[in-house]
Amino acid sequence: MRLGLTIAVATITLLTGCGGSSTDSQDQAPPPKTVTPPPSPTENKLNITALDQNNHVYSSDLGYTTTLERVFNLKDDKLLVLGETSSVEELGNKEGFYAITNLDGQTYQYEQTQEGFVDACVFDSGEYVIGRFKREDTDQFSVQLERYDGSGTLLQSAEMKALSMDVKYDIPADKSAWLKKPFTIIPTDNPLSEIPYTQTSITWWRFNNVKFSCHDNNLYVSYNNGGQKIAKYDVNLQLKWQKLIDIRYWANSSRASEAIEMALSENGFLYTVQNISTDAIPAYNHKFSTNHAIPDNTEQSAMHMIVKTFNVDGEQLNEQFISDTDSSLVEDVQVHQDSVFVGVSARRSKTGKTRYSSEWDIGLVKISHGERAAERYWYDLDKEDVLRGVKISNGTLFVYGHTGGVQVDTNSWVEHSKAFIGKINLENLADIAVETTSTARSASFQDLTIQNGVLSAVGLENAPMTHSTDISMAGLLIKKTLND
Repeated sequence: MRLGLTIAVATITLLTGCGGSSTDSQDQAPPPKTVTPPPSPTENKLNITALDQNNHVYSSDLGYTTTLERVFNLKDDKLLVLGETSSVEELGNKEGFYAITNLDGQTYQYEQTQEGFVDACVFDSGEYVIGRFKREDTDQFSVQLERYDGSGTLLQSAEMKALSMDVKYDIPADKSAWLKKPFTIIPTDNPLSEIPYTQTSITWWRFNNVKFSCHDNNLYVSYNNGGQKIAKYDVNLQLKWQKLIDIRYWANSSRASEAIEMALSENGFLYTVQNISTDAIPAYNHKFSTNHAIPDNTEQSAMHMIVKTFNVDGEQLNEQFISDTDSSLVEDVQVHQDSVFVGVSARRSKTGKTRYSSEWDIGLVKISHGERAAERYWYDLDKEDVLRGVKISNGTLFVYGHTGGVQVDTNSWVEHSKAFIGKINLENLADIAVETTSTARSASFQDLTIQNGVLSAVGLENAPMTHSTDISMAGLLIKKTLND
């Protein structure tokens, strides 16, 4: 089960193409509280074992299936980890857990429930927020926001709010029908009224419908419950504002329920990046009174991007439409100084280059303040390259996901993948240095964090291909000092 792990490092040079400060005076941190002593470490609750001690690669095996989906830095070299696990050999039965741990096998806090957790984020103070699923009905779950101090003591809790479903824009699939009438509005009861946030089928799909970001004692949330929306909560988890930022329509079946990608600049501006298909542009223009042009020579289902900027009060300051001939899917976004960096994946033509007509590649789109044209960079690593996220630290942009597999139809994988981390210098976005981690079967990094020169990444290892009868897998962790 644990044979065949290898570490490989490569450098790739790629072709390139072009394609005021504000604060919220009302959001003040509460007075300091008496901090209880941190709990003593307990047994190895995450069941962490070394796959390759020399390369700092570890496995976490909690049951028949285990995946580690989120990782965050806490103080005193601890990590906050969120994941899923199942003790039965059956799909759709995953429970959720979170843990405060280190890679020496010491666990300071561990909780596993049938409902699990949706996301988390950490404030500069060391306090953190976790979203806990709470069962409301047989297959309906609300989210409770919980703020903890650095020792794991609960300080505050509140129900996560949402805006109800907006009217739906029905967009014809047939192009001739679309040219005659590009959309029909389907009314709904009480559109965009305030309700509790709820989610279904969490034992199948627990993550990515809601995403958190902590900044300057505020919690920012993006979510999707029939339309992509964003919200802001203060340090006491009181809702400050929320708003709809996309139309409700059926765009891409595998991504239709995902929350929008967002990032915050150091001075508190919120940036969001969303996909929009060619055929949805007229409906979007109608909803938001915009005038985005429909790009020429693109398929109806081709994906483009909309980048928005908001201030701390939720007022929209800017909106930019970016057409995309590669139909890139937005995977993550980071902000550095006056530039927005969007990590994307796209299925690109490889006719004559490989035995398959197309493969997944990862890419980067840089949008600089005041510039209308976006810079585009593509990185062809090894066969199918799928991006899971982007992080920036000390002038370096890190990308991560999986590479080296082969996909033969919509979602059938017939060769195993390797987990990868790529390093890109912000002064030279054309070059990438890639390190891969291989296990007995497929592996992927799902999240990554960097603090004080130490990189920690989590994901999955020894995972099956699509049609394997053995669906077991384990969590993957790597923690190492950069440049070691």
